[in-house]
Amino acid sequence: MRIHLPLELYFSDAFVFGVVMLLPGFLFLLIAIILLFTKDKKSAKTLFIIAGICFLVSLGLCSIGGM
Repeated sequence: MRIHLPLELYFSDAFVFGVVMLLPGFLFLLIAIILLFTKDKKSAKTLFIIAGICFLVSLGLCSIGGM
């Protein structure tokens, strides 16, 4: 009996679009949290704002935010 492993993974286009749209927001948020712990408050605050804008835009484009 042979074991067959799938070599391809299928992701729907909507899933990929959602990940691509939300990924920059998560990266900016992660960098802002790291900067917050390294005592660079001004850069962290700027990146928090940019992350928030990225999340708002991505949620609006993914039609999660309403009509």
